[in-house]
Amino acid sequence: MSGNSKKCEVIVTVQVFRCPRLQAPSRGSIAKCSDPVYGTECTFSCNEGYELLGSPSRECVLQNGLAPASWDGTQPVCQVKTCEVLPTAPLVIKSGCSAVPPDTEPYGTLCSFYCPYGHGGVGESQKRCQADGTWTSTNFTCGDFQPPTFTYCPFDFIVYASRGGFEADVTWNVTATDNEGLSPSISCNVQQGMMVEGDYSVTCVAMDTSRNSARCSFDVSVKSKEVMV
Repeated sequence: MSGNSKKCEVIVTVQVFRCPRLQAPSRGSIAKCSDPVYGTECTFSCNEGYELLGSPSRECVLQNGLAPASWDGTQPVCQVKTCEVLPTAPLVIKSGCSAVPPDTEPYGTLCSFYCPYGHGGVGESQKRCQADGTWTSTNFTCGDFQPPTFTYCPFDFIVYASRGGFEADVTWNVTATDNEGLSPSISCNVQQGMMVEGDYSVTCVAMDTSRNSARCSFDVSVKSKEVMV
C-alpha cells in the first residue's frame, strides 16, 4: 500500500432566527414563549372579567423566507367585560354604579340599593357585575311599610244633651299624615252627628295607599242635663 490519503472538511453554519420577546397584555398572560425562535407560537389569555381583542396566538416567522424573523398577527389587548346599566324600580336609590345608557358598568362593579325613609327593601340590596356580563342576585324594590301617623286624636270627652233632651249633636276632629305625602283615608266605627244618651267607644282607622293602617281610640259620653223642678 502506498499510504496516500485525502482530507475533506465541510463547515456547517447553523443560524438561529429569533423574534423579539413579546409582552403579556395588561390584565392577561402569555404562554409557550420562553425561547422565541423561528417557528415558536405564543398564546395569549386574559384574566377573568376581561376579553381578548387581537390575535390569540402569534408565530415567529420569516417574511418570504427572509430574515429577520418577526411575529405574525397583531398584539392582543385585554378589554374589561361590561354589564348593562341596571334599571331601578320606583323609589329605589342606587350607589356605586352611576353609568347611564348607552354606557355600561365594568366587570366587578358593586351596585348598592337603598330605600327612602319610611320604606323597606325587598330583594338583595347589592348586585355585582359578573364576568359573563350579567348581574348577580334578584331585583330590588322599595315598599311602603310605615303606617300613617295621627297628628290629632281626641281625648275622652263628654257632651251634654240640651236641657230636657236625651240626645246631642256630637262632632270630633281626627287628623293624620303619611310618609308618602298623600293624606290617608280616615274612617271611624261611630258616626258623628246626633247621638242619644250613653257611652261610646270610638275607634278611627287611618289607611294609606299601601294599606298600612294606624288606630286612634277615644271614649265619648252623651249625658242629659238634670231638669230642675
